[in-house]
Amino acid sequence: MKTLINNILDYQIKNGEILQQEKEIYTYAYTILLEECINIVVAVIIGMTFKNISLVSIFLFSYVPLRIYAGGFHANNGVVCSVISGILIILLCALAGRMEDKTIQIQEYIILLLAQLSIFIFAPVDSENKKLDEYEKREYRKKTNKVLSFQILAILYSLLIKNEHLFRGIAYSHIVLGGILLAGVYKNYKNKNGILQFCRDIIKFIMNRSIKIGF
Repeated sequence: MKTLINNILDYQIKNGEILQQEKEIYTYAYTILLEECINIVVAVIIGMTFKNISLVSIFLFSYVPLRIYAGGFHANNGVVCSVISGILIILLCALAGRMEDKTIQIQEYIILLLAQLSIFIFAPVDSENKKLDEYEKREYRKKTNKVLSFQILAILYSLLIKNEHLFRGIAYSHIVLGGILLAGVYKNYKNKNGILQFCRDIIKFIMNRSIKIGF
């Protein structure tokens, strides 16, 4: 993958499409793009295998835009990232199979609400591979909140028309992303300050953000 990306960038630099000093930025961007493409292909194959491609498609259309802006845990190895994504999609299809023809349970609403609160409070979560300055964090937070708000409206619409398939496709994407954000926050603080300081900072951070967004 690295060889392919380097060849593409060398070609673009040679043709004056990008500058030499921009190569590192574009290397990261192209790496993420290729990884996401691989993950989408794997997800589609899994969806077809489980004969649930519509649910996987709803999940991806909801998850990918949020993931781009919200960030979260990111494995250091692209292969590990793809494996984790594949496992999540398999769990999604397996869970959907068990929940088929069942009404939405109160536990699902509670878990979904907690996940959405986590996204509103913590996003964006950067990583060692992609550090965000304060301006980028503000802009990414605005975009995350806009996308999430639109998707919450879609969830409410799915409940109105009693479409549990649409509800679960979007809801599961929020639950997965909420967990990924918390894992990313934990990983960042564990590397820097340890677990105890992590817990203290999380409580302080939640209180500050809750005040800002009017909770």
